[in-house]
Parts: sequence; C-alpha cells; structure tokens
Amino acid sequence: MKKICLLVIVILLLGGLATAKTPVTPITNNDLPDLKGEWTGDRLGKMGNLRTDLTIYNDMLPLRGVITLYMLKGNSKSFDFNNGRIEDGRLIIYREDIGLKLDLSLRKGDDQIKLEGDIVFQGYDVSVFLKKVKE
Repeated sequence: MKKICLLVIVILLLGGLATAKTPVTPITNNDLPDLKGEWTGDRLGKMGNLRTDLTIYNDMLPLRGVITLYMLKGNSKSFDFNNGRIEDGRLIIYREDIGLKLDLSLRKGDDQIKLEGDIVFQGYDVSVFLKKVKE
C-alpha cells in the first residue's frame, strides 16, 4: 500500500513539473528591450487556432509596431500601432478606431520569453499566445 501511495505521489509530482508554466513577470520599463522585436503565435478562437504576429519597433514608451492577424483562408490584416504602454504590469496595445485591444502578460524562462493574454478585435475576445522570434 505504501509503495502505491509513493508511486502516485511521484507521478503527480512529475506531472506537475511537466505542466508547470513559466511564471508571469510584471512588465516594467526594464523589460522594454525584451519586448522589442518579432513575436509569433496563435490566438485561440471558436474557429480554431489562427496565427498572429506582433512586431515591436522600439524599446521606449510609447511602443510602436504592427500586429498581423491571420484569418481563415489564408487572408491577413495588419494594423500599425503607436501607443503601446505598460499598465499594472501588463502590455496594453489599443486601436479604438478599429476595435483592437491587446492585454498581455510577460513570461520569462531560462531560454524562452512569451507574451500571453487576450486580444479583442471587432467585438471578439480570444486568448493569444506569442513567442519571441530568436534574433
């Protein structure tokens, strides 16, 4: 009985380590150089996963760049922004004129950096997961 309990504990511990996420790091001005560059990933919607690209051109506020949303059938839409800001430790990018808002948290690991959060576009709110493209 003790062996079974020990085995269950070991399996749960290993499973927990395998699924552990890189911790969320509140974004500060010190992280701006890490945000600069190209990001790629997916947004998860009702129609499945759709590719999303983000490029941040500068490393000072306000952040400037472009976001590209890939649609069904291979179409894409790109939108410039020039008002990226840090708010409550999160990256906020907003384009009121087209109904676009990104609200992203930063995850830093040993060899990876990610942005995760929500994207609202024309009334649709979905999760987005982006990885930094290695330079």
